[in-house]
Amino acid sequence: LVVTALGMFLATQALAAGAQAFSPLYSQRPLAVQIAAYVTPDTPFYSLDDYPQSLPFYLGRTLIIAHYKGELEFGIGQEPARWIPDRDAFASQWRADKAALAVMPLDTYAEMQKEGLPMTEIGRDPQRVVVRKP
Repeated sequence: LVVTALGMFLATQALAAGAQAFSPLYSQRPLAVQIAAYVTPDTPFYSLDDYPQSLPFYLGRTLIIAHYKGELEFGIGQEPARWIPDRDAFASQWRADKAALAVMPLDTYAEMQKEGLPMTEIGRDPQRVVVRKP
């Protein structure tokens, strides 16, 4: 019984220690650190095709959601002005903004590049890219 308990304890400790290797996949803290110098209170910051849950927390600000609802559907109903329904509307708004930031999945970034959306990469993690309007 003691050997089994000790084995389970050691296995649990090993799993907990190994979980840190996956933290970049789940936390946007490293991404927030990369882009902090570009984030200002008056610069629009969009989240296209996704909503990275912890990024607004680490940046201390909200994001304007574009082409995504998911778990935010209720909040979008409460503040529809903070939501852009499709990519075309996002692209129009992006081009109209004097300065702007956006976070998006890697595949969305590749598609937006192909469409010629003016943007400069300022940060990246294993799942997302953050861009600014040049």
